[in-house]
Amino acid sequence: MIKKIFSRPKGPNHSSFSGILIFLTFSLITAHTGCKKFVEADPPVTSLVSESVYTDNGTAASAVTAIYGSMSNTGFSDGPGSISYRMGLYSDELTKYTNDQMVSKFYANSLLKTDDYFFTELYKKIYITNAAIDGLTKSSTLTPTIKSQLLGEAKFMRAFFYFYAVNLFGDVPLTLTSNYQENNLIGRSSKNDVYKQITIDLQDAQSLLPVNYLNSTGASSGERIRPTKGAANGLLARVYLYTNSWSQAEEQATAVIANKTLYDTVALNTVFKKNNKEAIFQLQPIVTGTNTLIAANFVFAPNRLPGGSLILSSISPQLKDAFERNDKRWNEWIGSYTDNSVNPAVTYYFPYKYRINVTGQPISEYMNLLRLGEQYLIRAEARVMTGNIEGAKQDINVIRRRAGLDPTNAASPDELLTAIAHERQVELFTEWGDRWFDLVRTKKASGVMKVITPSKGGSWDDYKMLLPILQGAIKQDPSIQNPGY
Repeated sequence: MIKKIFSRPKGPNHSSFSGILIFLTFSLITAHTGCKKFVEADPPVTSLVSESVYTDNGTAASAVTAIYGSMSNTGFSDGPGSISYRMGLYSDELTKYTNDQMVSKFYANSLLKTDDYFFTELYKKIYITNAAIDGLTKSSTLTPTIKSQLLGEAKFMRAFFYFYAVNLFGDVPLTLTSNYQENNLIGRSSKNDVYKQITIDLQDAQSLLPVNYLNSTGASSGERIRPTKGAANGLLARVYLYTNSWSQAEEQATAVIANKTLYDTVALNTVFKKNNKEAIFQLQPIVTGTNTLIAANFVFAPNRLPGGSLILSSISPQLKDAFERNDKRWNEWIGSYTDNSVNPAVTYYFPYKYRINVTGQPISEYMNLLRLGEQYLIRAEARVMTGNIEGAKQDINVIRRRAGLDPTNAASPDELLTAIAHERQVELFTEWGDRWFDLVRTKKASGVMKVITPSKGGSWDDYKMLLPILQGAIKQDPSIQNPGY
């Protein structure tokens, strides 16, 4: 039976990097995207590049909306192919119960240079956003407010995609147009240069996006499924945190936290519901009768147990042990299933943030891309680094109070950073690879993975902190690859 738990038992800069190009076939009727790998020597065939798409508010809005449609329930955003799931396996968050090849490679940290995980998918999305930015920028016939909103959304999304590209792969090609001939000659740019462009895009998005949630026609909306100024603030706060720009991180996080009209913490059992007030930006499912797909990888049930072709994973012993006694997040965000058909009975503990794992149910859960809980923890860390100890403690305690825990007893900067890392582990688990990125950016990945990887059946080397770049994407100079692969 299912029950809730009530007690816890650098590569070279601008190197030659050709062949990453992707051509796009775009359907404005369904507002959905279909992309495939660029065939060397053939130019891209695309209806999106046509400037006529951006002469009309409706078709321009459809083009940008298709970016979100291409993410929902597909690729790296949701389900077994998602960053949340795969990087949870790659780090110390999940235990696998399948022999699926993809799952096994991520779990044992044994990816190969011939594996295409995330790279092509991200550059498909980047190509789409570049085409949208080109078309919107050149257009002189759109309603100014619609043009501003759509251009801000496209710039936000390009920054979003590049954030994950640079954190998964390090130095990456920085393509900023839909001109395939120019892009074909672009090499890898340094991580610092990519972050600079991400920052520029997000600053532009801040000036272009509305404060309130609007639909594609510019009308007020109760749906939190398009980026707003708050989303740009939130992602920029994260970027500044990752680049050690502490004061700026605090400033951007504060801009979100202070907007109580739009954002506030909510009860733990509603954090992952659609359009809740903690959500800053969410993905709306596009498959009729289907909520998120990732729940199917986590939620155990009588007909969903280890064995067969099911790609199932439970939380790892490390994540299980990270929860403090009486932490309500354990009660609300961790589920359990006891299999009494075996002797002795086995209890599985699994992520239960997203709960609906069957089709045909009303849509009540949206995938969170950005939420307020993270902003408090970003600001807490930034405040420690700028010497605001009391302010950092206040932010930590907002998160702990909601979890039903006592205020932190951390006092020194080092103690507070440890406390923040702990809160991030139990607050943001299985959300967009956050745990893995935290381990890498705080330089703890090597120490943790040298212990964890052997227990998962693999071996650890520090070059694995970056994923391999698909060998097939490196045509002109196959030697250009992240070191070690």
